[in-house]
Amino acid sequence: MLGAGLAACATPSTTAGPTGPLPSIILSPQHEAAQSCPNGGVPGPEVRPDQIETALDGHVPHELPPSDFGLAAAWGPVGGSATAGAVWVDPRCRVVRIVVDPNASVGTGPQVGDWTLTQSQPCATGLLQGAPCLEYRTKVNGGTLVLTTVGLAREEGDAVANSVPV
Repeated sequence: MLGAGLAACATPSTTAGPTGPLPSIILSPQHEAAQSCPNGGVPGPEVRPDQIETALDGHVPHELPPSDFGLAAAWGPVGGSATAGAVWVDPRCRVVRIVVDPNASVGTGPQVGDWTLTQSQPCATGLLQGAPCLEYRTKVNGGTLVLTTVGLAREEGDAVANSVPV
């Protein structure tokens, strides 16, 4: 798995997706204290941090909430129906997960920039049961981007969504 290290501390954004290069801090490995946190699993072949932008066709968050978030895993697709994605975790086991799903629909809900907030409810299970669980979706070439957060406040989730180039 990815080694331990310091991770992202970023300022929330209110604009839809940056156009600049991906900050290197986004590719920093997860903090050692976060290694035992659940992250939703890796459904495809793991990819190296320097391959994440290619695997996700550039749809990688440029900002994460101020914390010790670090990259826990990234994977590429297997075949035409599989997903590619990445997941970041902090020592409090909060999670940011983004997936390119060729078969998912966008769904309905309030608009957050280019995204649709499709779920906003307390988490029903897991270590952060009762914490906010948010899901955002937007259509892109090759499918739908699905951004899921666990334990982030709505403002933090919105800022992460708006930092992803779409």
